[in-house]
Amino acid sequence: MRSVEVDYTAISNASPPDSPLLDTIRAALGHALGTSEFRVIPSLTVGFTDSRFLRPLGTQVFGFAPHHPEAERLRSGVHGNNELMEIESLLLRTRWALALAWETLA
Repeated sequence: MRSVEVDYTAISNASPPDSPLLDTIRAALGHALGTSEFRVIPSLTVGFTDSRFLRPLGTQVFGFAPHHPEAERLRSGVHGNNELMEIESLLLRTRWALALAWETLA
């Protein structure tokens, strides 16, 4: 018989806010938005993700998923009713992911 153990808590960890990876994320967002008139502010969130397994291995991880600046601000988000995301945000995330790949691999 197999058993499954469910973790309800995790040891906190975070990637450094002065990371070169964060600089790359910022640069890619600038390319995706077509402007450098924005701020990326590192913060901590409640809950936990699989990043808790990667950081102890030396991998920097940032949970970053930009929304378009003109997207609806007061909404339930991608985990709310109907898994809503504005088309503008979906397009921005696509442009950002491509720019991030370019910045990382260039």
